[in-house]
Amino acid sequence: MEKWLKISLLLSIFGVLKEFRPIEPFITEFLTNPPLNLSKETVTFEIYPIGVYSNMLELIIVFLVTDYFRYQPVIVTSAISGLIVYLILSFGKTLIWMQATQIFYGLFLAGDIAYYSYIYAKVDKEHFQEVTSHTRSAYLLGRTISGVTSQLCVTYNLLTYYQMNFLTIGGLSLAVLWSLSLPKVEHSFYFHRKTEETVEENAIGRSSSTIIRNDDVTGDSNNFADVIRTMGKDIKYTMSSAKIIFPILWSVVATSCYYQVLSFVQLLWHHIAKSNGEDQELWNGAVETTYTLLGAVGTLSASKIKLRWDEFGNLICGVSIFFMAVMLFIMSQTGILWIAYATLITFNIIYQVTITFVNSEIAKGLKEDSYGLIFGFTMFLSLTMQTIITLIFVNGLKLSFRLQFVSYCCYLLPFGLIFLSKALLTISRRFCIN
Repeated sequence: MEKWLKISLLLSIFGVLKEFRPIEPFITEFLTNPPLNLSKETVTFEIYPIGVYSNMLELIIVFLVTDYFRYQPVIVTSAISGLIVYLILSFGKTLIWMQATQIFYGLFLAGDIAYYSYIYAKVDKEHFQEVTSHTRSAYLLGRTISGVTSQLCVTYNLLTYYQMNFLTIGGLSLAVLWSLSLPKVEHSFYFHRKTEETVEENAIGRSSSTIIRNDDVTGDSNNFADVIRTMGKDIKYTMSSAKIIFPILWSVVATSCYYQVLSFVQLLWHHIAKSNGEDQELWNGAVETTYTLLGAVGTLSASKIKLRWDEFGNLICGVSIFFMAVMLFIMSQTGILWIAYATLITFNIIYQVTITFVNSEIAKGLKEDSYGLIFGFTMFLSLTMQTIITLIFVNGLKLSFRLQFVSYCCYLLPFGLIFLSKALLTISRRFCIN
């Protein structure tokens, strides 16, 4: 087996293991049922927001140390953080412990930066498309197995929510052990760049190779300052590009809303399931499996479409945001759980298809070595926006579950109008020229 393929296989197996978390589609039910019996209000206002804030702050730290420590140690630390989350959920009994899980969970999610960028630092560029496919497929396979397992356990009463948590602990324990087998990375994009090899002749006529390395930056503050300056220049260069600033804006707005919806949608489902004096059966695991697979199909289909972005890019961005907002509004008003499920699946497909176009357009305008930096920075902006949304609508105004989703709809609409206005301007200019 070729070396690059072996490394990709090792990382992909880790990806499957870390995504096998059967309790996650029913985490709200876990928290609001015995043995914890927390109220929906406590979960909404005192637990989940901490995860949002932690993820934003920890992403900054993880992004810097990922390049500095060369990926693999960060992947191991992330997996350990995930394991700690579910161990606390099993054995912690107080609100403080539940809030602590969100801090570790934020670190666990932030570690995805290392997972997705590790492979690019470890294999040659000619294999980038193949290994990207492998790591993405591993994510989807892990989520699918996790969703099917959780739904079977709930539908057929095979395990309680509490018992399902131990399946998650098992999966993450294997992920931690497997992460230790990942090969270490010799170079990274900023702190440990590859340098040229110079060949010199020694006194007895033999050639000797002298490699000028920049690996030891721990004791040289100038090197660290140079790296930060280089990052700043790359970000400034990207943000000054008129061609990709609007795709980045769409990515920040849509991704912040996407993660906010996924963070709080189980609470809305729980509310709908218990409304009207009924207790509707939950199919959260099946829904997660469905939107994961359909999102993958949509993403794959979108990657095959040749799009004239200069002409239709803003129109696609505007229309997609508008329909995402419509899905959220319908979701917020319905009393039928299956409609809420269907609108989330549709919302997810729209997001996954459009983000494929958007990320491709962003990548075209980036310098080769700045992919990880810019996508990491864009994610940071998204999480910052998500934090602001949480501060205002959840912790600040303390809106009801339904009104929260109405507010997310209202958050999207102005940006949709901006993109549609720019699209109309582009179309009108083209007609005037013709």
